[in-house]
Amino acid sequence: MDCMVSQESSQAVHVLCADRVTQMTKTYNDIEAVTRLLEEKERDLELAAKIGQTLLEKNKHFEEKNEHLEELVAQANERINQLRHDLCMKEELLRIYSQTYDGADGSSTPGSSTPEDACLPVLQKKVKTLEEENLQLHLETTKLKSATDGLEDREHKLVSDCVQQLEEVHQQLAQFAKELTEKTEECAEQKDEISNLLHQIIALQKRIRTLTAENMDLHKTLEAAHDSQNYLTREIADLKEKNEELLALLEETQEELRKFRSRERPSVVRNGFMSSSLHNSTGESLASELENSLRSEVDYPKGYSPMERRKHTWKVFETAKAVRSACRQSSARWVVAVEDL
Repeated sequence: MDCMVSQESSQAVHVLCADRVTQMTKTYNDIEAVTRLLEEKERDLELAAKIGQTLLEKNKHFEEKNEHLEELVAQANERINQLRHDLCMKEELLRIYSQTYDGADGSSTPGSSTPEDACLPVLQKKVKTLEEENLQLHLETTKLKSATDGLEDREHKLVSDCVQQLEEVHQQLAQFAKELTEKTEECAEQKDEISNLLHQIIALQKRIRTLTAENMDLHKTLEAAHDSQNYLTREIADLKEKNEELLALLEETQEELRKFRSRERPSVVRNGFMSSSLHNSTGESLASELENSLRSEVDYPKGYSPMERRKHTWKVFETAKAVRSACRQSSARWVVAVEDL
């Protein structure tokens, strides 16, 4: 029964070890799983130590039982020797009585009567009693011998069982010691692997922190770029709107100039003609400057900030307004002068 328990315990340890190896291969990169496996291996070692302690206690119990049986066998042998000695003494006494009885029969005659004849019935009775006791002793000796043989057989069987169990226990202890050595080596290797993994984790954490900081910087740069893009988009939209207004203003001014030119007459005096030519050249130069400014408003000088570009565009817009107002006033004056003529 104890052997079966020890075998079951050994099988359970082997199964647990196989499960641990499987879990190790599955969770090699998992630190918590590796720590959990180390704890389970420590529990396995504690279980193996408890099993070894139990086997040692059982071995001690069997040794005590063997010593007790040896004491019983020694006592039985001593009793047998004592009975044999008593039997020899009684046989010697019986032999003496027999010799005395035989001598008395040879020396006596049928017609004589001696004092020994009076003791003969007593002696015969005593001899009979001794024979009965001798027979009883023989029977008791036979029983004791049978019991002794049974005890010896039982002792030999117990001794052989104890020796076999001790051999099995020694084999199991050797197996446990071997497994313990292997587990210790595995634990050492796993500790080294854990140390390497911890170093790798620390390096990866540092790398993650570095990349996180770089990512934050890139996010900030990207946000600034988005803000700049949005600002520039708004600026471009404003500039396009102003450009459209200025182009419309330029077209309107040019249309007014064409109308004004078509209304001029050849009979205008020289001064008036010169003034008109001066006015036209001035208007044309202003229109040309305005057109060139509008065409090149996207190509600002280098080093212009957005605020300076806005101021430049605003100046162009104000110039266009002034030109338009001046053209209207001149057109009105020339129309009045022509009508007067």
